[in-house]
Amino acid sequence: MTFNVGLIGAGRIGKVHAKAIAAIPGAQITMVADFFVEAAEKCAAEFGIETAVKDWQPLMENLSDATLIGTEDRGGNSRYHITATAPAEQVEIITARLVRNQELVIDFWIQPVTGEVREAQFAAEFDGAEVRWTLLLDDYGAEFDIQPPEEIAS
Repeated sequence: MTFNVGLIGAGRIGKVHAKAIAAIPGAQITMVADFFVEAAEKCAAEFGIETAVKDWQPLMENLSDATLIGTEDRGGNSRYHITATAPAEQVEIITARLVRNQELVIDFWIQPVTGEVREAQFAAEFDGAEVRWTLLLDDYGAEFDIQPPEEIAS
């Protein structure tokens, strides 16, 4: 089984993650994003990653039916909770290439002061079954964590 991974952060820690992901059978990093696009490009070249970008957050502009659910506590921090529909033609980019060609409803938790996305959750069809994904970013420059569904992780 193969699966695609999107990496946010191409600094020292990001490269540690890239090396670890490269050692996972079936894992392929297809996108790396970093505020310093030169770092993303260097990481992409070093690890054979096909796409290097500065920021994936502006891609949220392509969402439809966006609704502010409210403010919620997430891990002791206040976050805006927004739910929106990602169109099939944009979902690959919005989900860091974890999902392709499916329209998805995605829940985002956004840091109220900076507007940075700190968490995204979505369910997608995988081998005929619905599986849930969670993407976490604790802080700018910190580790980005992709929590795969149990069906894939095991």
